[in-house]
Order: sequence, then structure tokens, then C-alpha cells
Amino acid sequence: MAKQLIVGNWKLNGTRAALTESAQIAKGATAGTAIVGICPPFTLLDPMVNQLCALGSSIMVGAQDCHPAGFG
Repeated sequence: MAKQLIVGNWKLNGTRAALTESAQIAKGATAGTAIVGICPPFTLLDPMVNQLCALGSSIMVGAQDCHPAGFG
């Protein structure tokens, strides 16, 4: 049976303070059998990758498409 893929999209919302959430997700993701990914806003891609690498996490990080609205 193929592994399931679970990806969370932050909908272009978030600040550096929200990066603590990715650490919590990383802790929970190690217990399951699914492949887990997070798609943060563009401004948080690099900090999130660095944080997850520092944690030794296998969570995948992806990018989002742009949205015409100023927020959300």
C-alpha cells in the first residue's frame, strides 16, 4: 500500500513567530506513516527549511502560488 501524502498550506499567512508550529508538526509527524509537507509563505521558506533541517526532520517544504489579494 502506498504512503499517504499530507500537506499543510499556510495560505500566505504567517510570521516568523509561527515557525514554532513547524517544530510541533515535526514532532507529531515522526509518529505516523504518511509523508508530511508544509507550504509556508515565500518569506518563510528559507527559515522553515533551516529549522526543519536543524531538527533532523524529514518533512517536505513546498512553495505556494501567488495570490492577487494583499493578505490571505
